[in-house]
Amino acid sequence: MKKKFVCALFFICLFQGIAFSQESTEKKPFPFSFFTINRYQKSTTDFDETDDTRNFTSEALFAESSSRLNRSLTEKELKNIIRTIDQFETFNDLRFRFDDKFFLDLFYKYKNNKDAQITNFYEPNEFNNVNVNQYGISLSSNFAYESNELFLRGAYKYVDREGTIEFFPEKSDKINEFEVNAMYAKSFYPYKFSIYPTFVFQDIDPDIDNPPTRKRYIAALALTFGDEKKKIYSEKEKDLLKYSDPRPEFNSENIYQRRYDIRVVNLFQVGAGAVYDREIYGNIAVEKFDYFAGATFRLGLNSPIIFRAGPEIFTSTVEKDPSQDNSQYRTNLSLNYQVDNFLFSTPFRHDISIEGPDDFENWRLGFEINYNLLEKWGLISLTAGYYYQDFYELNKQLNLFGISLSIGF
Repeated sequence: MKKKFVCALFFICLFQGIAFSQESTEKKPFPFSFFTINRYQKSTTDFDETDDTRNFTSEALFAESSSRLNRSLTEKELKNIIRTIDQFETFNDLRFRFDDKFFLDLFYKYKNNKDAQITNFYEPNEFNNVNVNQYGISLSSNFAYESNELFLRGAYKYVDREGTIEFFPEKSDKINEFEVNAMYAKSFYPYKFSIYPTFVFQDIDPDIDNPPTRKRYIAALALTFGDEKKKIYSEKEKDLLKYSDPRPEFNSENIYQRRYDIRVVNLFQVGAGAVYDREIYGNIAVEKFDYFAGATFRLGLNSPIIFRAGPEIFTSTVEKDPSQDNSQYRTNLSLNYQVDNFLFSTPFRHDISIEGPDDFENWRLGFEINYNLLEKWGLISLTAGYYYQDFYELNKQLNLFGISLSIGF
């Protein structure tokens, strides 16, 4: 029933987008744009995800549970669960635009993560690689009337994911994913309020004998309020500037970033949101809740200094085994300096335990440089960063870094 509901929402977005596109009587050329995003990082979690403390805590608690070792992990075992993951990802998107209101995207993503998955939780310090091939299509539409804006998008993705099935690192999951995104914005010049709902359904088919039932549901909602951009961008520039990424602002690719784009804030932007993630493994369900808020302030209309701050809460519960429940609180701070096409950032975060063990409490300090060159032909965006992370309870320190190159035209 839920699968039929998701499919229905997907096709509602499709038909709604077609209806919006037909409202324009002015015939325009058939434009298109192409984006390629290539990233490499050495980090403690996957691209666009931020919940490494929860991930390590959940892995340790599952290994200790009666379903696996049924004992406490040693300090050495806990320390070795903290690991850096060498990751490479390429995302390529071909977008066709109809009358500036109706968009068709064809996209492909490949991802390789080394030592990303515990192979066997009876041996929690043995890891294997995870490889992902994703093929997708999306239909989206923008509609504006006076001070109102509406964005609708439906997407389908076929994912071949190797390395996430316990005991079988060479086996793959075949995933059919359906996603619905929306955005409604209301302008009260010079202010703007926006709401972003997102829903994702994954039907997961492990390529093993007698696989357990695997499903995943993600629902998210974010709210933002702030001053409007002074510059009026063309549709092409909007495509290219939006995070240097053609994907919508709050979708499954970046749903866990909690990012409000500081490159376009005039004086302030505030926001808050929540994400509910339920994944079913046979007769067991793992539920995660994330709550987050944030505020971004520019210190004067023409000031190059921008400050960001915000709290986050991560929770995880396992049905039928409360011993694996855990939650964490995070403080986020960032001081940024913007000049011409450059943005310099110093992000800081600190994680502490609310429920469950405190072994993976940590702080992380980084330095990032972002450069955007927007020309008539397109955009080049380059981001590089270094991060120092200290898991002080286990006396383990990490040196992390990442680099990203995006090109759109």
